[in-house]
Order: sequence, then structure tokens, then C-alpha cells
Amino acid sequence: MLYSGYIIRHYRLEDFHSFVRLRNESAELSPDTGYLSPDVIRESLGRPGYTPEHDLFVADKGGEMVGYLDINAEPEIGRLVLDCLIEPQHRRRGLAYRLFQQAVMRAIALGVEVAHVNVRDENALARAVLEQAGFHVIHRSIELVMDPVQLPEPVGNVLPIRPLGTDEVDILTDIQNRSFTGIWGFSPNATEEISYATHNASATEGIRIAMDGERPVGYCWVRIQENGRGKNWGRIGMLGVDPDYRGKGLGRELLLAGLSYLKEKGFKTAQITVDSENTVAYALYQSVGFTHRDTSLWYEKSLD
Repeated sequence: MLYSGYIIRHYRLEDFHSFVRLRNESAELSPDTGYLSPDVIRESLGRPGYTPEHDLFVADKGGEMVGYLDINAEPEIGRLVLDCLIEPQHRRRGLAYRLFQQAVMRAIALGVEVAHVNVRDENALARAVLEQAGFHVIHRSIELVMDPVQLPEPVGNVLPIRPLGTDEVDILTDIQNRSFTGIWGFSPNATEEISYATHNASATEGIRIAMDGERPVGYCWVRIQENGRGKNWGRIGMLGVDPDYRGKGLGRELLLAGLSYLKEKGFKTAQITVDSENTVAYALYQSVGFTHRDTSLWYEKSLD
């Protein structure tokens, strides 16, 4: 599709290096933005249920990739999560809207009903563009940060907590789905998806799991992030407890186990994101030393 010298088209294999550059453009603007290596991005493009030639749209001018819109489809809960970036010098030309039109057609093909976009609260331009396009805020997420060196001592394990084994994908899939099914924004994971995310020992090294006999009842999934400038930090990516085991202090013990892993590795920064409506989790994170750093907004638009 041609628009004022721009072409909106599907992603091609030869776009890879340009896509890496654009994905990491924000890392040049903020020291706290995570850098994604080419290997990590290549891996992301190969994830189950995703086809970049169908789910990644490109804004092209003169053969140069100047923007993109990436789709993460979650048909199980009827939504698309969109990630869009237009280079600053090419903004205010309607490219984001044109890319979104392609996303709508893809959504129709997938039978998806709504689109969601997450943006930082302070990103006034992105918020204005989304609101003009008919998106509205439905959720808020709070970004918290702490130094694991200041970690309080555990009060004693409620249940045994240990590292996840490399051959325990089924266990992780089971407890993740039981912990989060029915929670806003969570799409149940297939074993194939968890297997892809934990394909080697380094990917499972930071995962801690709580067992009650043979039953997995909670887990903490720690991920390591890089900013491309030699500075790494840890993120508590997921912290979940079986509904039958909540209110017993297990979530706190799992959180401390994950943070202890980061402390042992020498990390000075740990991050976690919490839903603003999850006051119980927010209070837990504050109790171990997390403080507010940032807020992001989830926007929604119906695609019917």
C-alpha cells in the first residue's frame, strides 16, 4: 500500500537487521530500557503461534524500514497485543493508523475481538494518537524497583522451594496456568510455549518452584535483562501461587527466593510490574523494599 511515498507491507526476512535497530531505538533514549540482542529478537520471531510474515507489518520508505507494528495474538482471550514504533522523523504522517488498519484485517482473520496497547503514562504523544484512534484506558500497571542487596531475611520456608529442572516444563505450565487463569490479561499457555521460553539451562536457572509433595503450588520466574551498555538487571517476570495456597506467606517466600538469586548473582537492580488493582501484591512488593518507578497504561479498542 502506497501512502505519500511510504509503503505499508508485510515483514520480509531481509528486514531483520532494520527491525533489530528499531526495536532497540528506545534503548538509546533511556538507560533503563532493556536492550534486545539480535539472537533474542530472532528467537522471539520464531515463537509458537507467531509468523512474522503475517503478524509483523512494516512502514517502508525508499526501501528503508522506518516503522513497524507487531502483533501478539491471544485468541484464547480474544485479543491482540500491539507494539508499534515509528521513527521520530517519520511521525505525524498517519503511518501508525495505516499499520493499525493492517492489524485489524489480521484480527478479523484470527477471529479476535479487541486490540490492546501498553504505553508509559508520560508518553503524551502515543496516548494522544491512541485516543484519536478510538482507544481508551482500561488498566494501569505499576513498575517497581529495588536493590536486592537490601533484601530482608526469609522468615522460613512455608514449603520447600527449589530451582526448576530443565525437564520440568509440564510442571511449570501447570502451576502458571492454575495461578493466573481468570486474571486480566493472562492467556493460558500451552506446554509448547513454555518449552520454547525455557529451551536451555540458562533460561530456567532463575526459576524457583514450591512443591507440596508432588504438586507444584507456586513459582517465581526471574529473567535477566541487558541494556547493551554492560549494565544488566533482573526482573521478576512472573510470581504465581495456586489459589488453594494463597494467604499462607508462600508468595513472599517465593519472591524472596527469586530476589536472593539476583543478590547472589551480584545484581544491584530488580524490577517487577504489578496491576494497579492488585493491592495485595502491591503491598507484598512494598514490604520487601520495592518502590514506585513508573506507571504504564493499557489501552483497548474494539475491532468489531
